[in-house]
Amino acid sequence: MKNLIKRYLQICHSKPVELSEKSGLSLATVSRYLSGVRVPDVEGENIIKLSAGLFALMEERTEGNSLSQEKILQELKDSVYAYKEEQNLQLHADNLGKLILFLGISKAKFAEEMFYSPSAMTRILSGDSTPRNLQNFISHASDLVCSKYSNVENFKELQEFLQSETESLPCDIDNARLLIEQWLLVSPDNNLAASGSLLRSIDEFDYETYMSGVDLAAVERIPTTRIKIPITKNYEGQAGMEQGIYEFLKATVTSTSHDPIFVYSDHPIEHLSKDPATIEKWKKAIGAAILQGKGIQILHNMDRPFEEMMIGIESWLPLYMTGNVQSYYSDHPSSHLFNHILMVSGAAVFSGFAAGGAEGHYVFSKNATRIAEGRKNAESLLAESEVLVEAYNQNRIDEFENFLAKYATVQGDRYAFSDSLPLYTMSDSLVDRKLENMQIDESGAALIRENYRNDKNRIASILEHSIFTEIVYAPQEDANGIYSEHLKLTEEFAANNKNYIFKIADNSIFRNIRIMIHSGKHAIISRNTGSPLFLLVKHPRLVESIELELAALI
Repeated sequence: MKNLIKRYLQICHSKPVELSEKSGLSLATVSRYLSGVRVPDVEGENIIKLSAGLFALMEERTEGNSLSQEKILQELKDSVYAYKEEQNLQLHADNLGKLILFLGISKAKFAEEMFYSPSAMTRILSGDSTPRNLQNFISHASDLVCSKYSNVENFKELQEFLQSETESLPCDIDNARLLIEQWLLVSPDNNLAASGSLLRSIDEFDYETYMSGVDLAAVERIPTTRIKIPITKNYEGQAGMEQGIYEFLKATVTSTSHDPIFVYSDHPIEHLSKDPATIEKWKKAIGAAILQGKGIQILHNMDRPFEEMMIGIESWLPLYMTGNVQSYYSDHPSSHLFNHILMVSGAAVFSGFAAGGAEGHYVFSKNATRIAEGRKNAESLLAESEVLVEAYNQNRIDEFENFLAKYATVQGDRYAFSDSLPLYTMSDSLVDRKLENMQIDESGAALIRENYRNDKNRIASILEHSIFTEIVYAPQEDANGIYSEHLKLTEEFAANNKNYIFKIADNSIFRNIRIMIHSGKHAIISRNTGSPLFLLVKHPRLVESIELELAALI
């Protein structure tokens, strides 16, 4: 779908903003279609508007256009059908059960209406089975609901039910069927809700504030006199696991070792701790370790439901902004019969497992042999893993520049979100004025000029083959006229480069971070203050989640 729209835009040398104007669709809607985040309903109004907008551009920008609007519309519909067939759609069994209760009929009656046996419907509702033809099943179910709620009074009741469960946009009778179908499906498009406010949590994370709340004295120290502390200790069950984790963190923080801290668990997130106070203690201990300059290696298990995976990542990702956390991921499937945990530092090791949801068995130890074994296991896991988020700090700037130069030649649409105008749209003379106004030393000025040249070369390379959309919130003071001239140059740059789209956002999107998306490839998150730090997000599902969240924001 997205490639088809892009092909039309390339043929008629048009930009998404022009398609938005011709079609009457918002730029945000067009952007979602272009990024693949959303597809229009094949029977809805948006796909007709989209075909009309593309047809108008083809008529206006191409000579001898032989495509009719009807032909374009059919191609768009065919593309949507193909897209839906490719998606890994699943039935939302819980929502189906709620829908049956809402209809006020028995499961057996619903099964009869759907031409299924009661036993087969029971297996579908429990998640043990899937419908023979999911699309037909969903379509039939929505038809059944709409037939019972076709008048206005009944429809208001249906509308209230759908909105209370999905918090969707206001609906009317024309799109009720579509809303019901979407509500009954679990698809990649529904991952947005699971991703929560991932980027917001990073943007709002303040390193100084976080560290000011960490008091090393508040992290209880393990007694070393009078009371003999066993070098190895066993723990049982949920409470034992929570206590063992904290004992491990205490031993690690109070040691002089600067060996990296390795953390891995494939336990369900809710099993790790249900007590907010316990989680807060863990966070303070991790903060203390970061404050001491100890590196952390976190291995994320991605063989989880998407929502659970995102909860785990969100709890760590803001801490990546400290530059002390290295993250990895493994796509190797877990047994799901056993849940494991392994934490290793230079001072202690904590490990264990739980079988089939039963109370687990865990061991905490400061024994050197056990620590060495734990470290060997950690290294074996890391050897089979990939980098989830690559952190480039001031010491790795050259590596980061090399990465950017390499990917500037790779095709794919880009999206950038920032609170300042891009450096590469400035002129040489304006850069000189800006540096003079900043009153920085020669080495700092030389570094900015080098970044300016590198940025100009990269954007020129990207625009040769791909669309770059720059969204900026930049209501800056302009005492010296630098901002107004920079804004004018940026608008001129957009006018002179058909693949460059520049937009000023009405409201600030992020205050402390800049984000650049290479659609379907990676995301780069950098902080606006402090020493340079760039986070390169590589995992496809995490990149997709960030794209979805940004699409919702714009």
